[in-house]
Amino acid sequence: MDVEIVSGLTSEILYRRWKEAHSDADQIEGVLYSVSSNYDADLEIVLDLRKKEDYRKSENAEVEFSGCQYALVTEGMWLLAQKRLNDFNSVVRNIGSDFHAEYYGVDVFPLQIRLSVSWETNSLVVKISQKDNVIDFYKKACKFFCLESKPLHIWDFSGKTTQFFINYRVSLLNDCSGQPGKQIVLELQVHGLSDSLRDRYGTNNINYENPLGMKGELALTFGGLLRKLWFPGSSPVPPRMFKTRLSNFFCRFSGNNQHDSHELLALLLDGLHEDLNRIKCKPYSEVNDAEGRPVEEVAEEYWRNHLARNDSIIVDLFQGQFQSTLVCPVCHKVSITFDPFMYLSLPLPSTTKRSMTLTMLTTDGVTFPCTFTLMVPKHGRLKDLIDALSAACSLRDDETL
Repeated sequence: MDVEIVSGLTSEILYRRWKEAHSDADQIEGVLYSVSSNYDADLEIVLDLRKKEDYRKSENAEVEFSGCQYALVTEGMWLLAQKRLNDFNSVVRNIGSDFHAEYYGVDVFPLQIRLSVSWETNSLVVKISQKDNVIDFYKKACKFFCLESKPLHIWDFSGKTTQFFINYRVSLLNDCSGQPGKQIVLELQVHGLSDSLRDRYGTNNINYENPLGMKGELALTFGGLLRKLWFPGSSPVPPRMFKTRLSNFFCRFSGNNQHDSHELLALLLDGLHEDLNRIKCKPYSEVNDAEGRPVEEVAEEYWRNHLARNDSIIVDLFQGQFQSTLVCPVCHKVSITFDPFMYLSLPLPSTTKRSMTLTMLTTDGVTFPCTFTLMVPKHGRLKDLIDALSAACSLRDDETL
């Protein structure tokens, strides 16, 4: 059976390269299935695939899916897409030398499934049994398909699943056909993202339970926008879907009015931090009195307490802490505290110079008075004024002011 299943980020690249490899007259129709899973980690995974009729995959699709996606493709389609991707090796190297290898050389494994049709629900039923597969491959399948916290979609670009719904018969293999309800045993090649690559894109760090976050939707939407922007050879990307999702989270950004860029950046960083916060249960911590202890020790204690409640890539890259010192005017006790910050409001530096307009008169009585406008230090001395005027007048060595 020449069918392969690939993971979501890989299928996005695959789909675009497959489109480029065909003429404009060729039409590539994908069938989208919404998947619900039921599994026993020690026995069997059961996937129920229901066709979504109102959804069509297109290169200009504006709908952003925030869950996990896989694609079912033929072996020929996979090989052709890989060939097209080889033309972008030079671009890929600019992103990272291990990018291509991690996509196509790490997590590839065979998986045996049992496929049947449920005519009561008009859906495909896929069963992945532990006894039919190598235990390590079965555990990987559990990671890929058993997603409790986010939705799962499967695209079929191979055209094979459609045959199960024609004339109430099962017809995937040339030498095998049967009546509704009979199981067909298939073996697929699964191309999944490696754990290191999933970690690189931060999907393992999304906090779907944080009440202060957006259930991971902001992080997934922003990540989808970045993938489109950095996709090798991609065309300009209008961030309409990201703007729509952002407006859903923060209604002040709805419409087409102008907004403050710093306000947008602050809300985006705060939202991403909460969606990517690795701390699921925030502990309560008290800070000991700083009196008599080294400042460095106190600062380290404050930062450890902050990381115990806030730990995300946003904290790693964009947060720090500043020191505040308070001295009591009565007892002269010094209190030192440290507060975390992500952005600071700084005053614009005031000018240190001022302009002065002077009229210079000569002692020879011949030259007309001249007016000069000079820039001198705001808190300067008379010498600064004389030096500036001397330079403006281009005085000779035998001339003085």
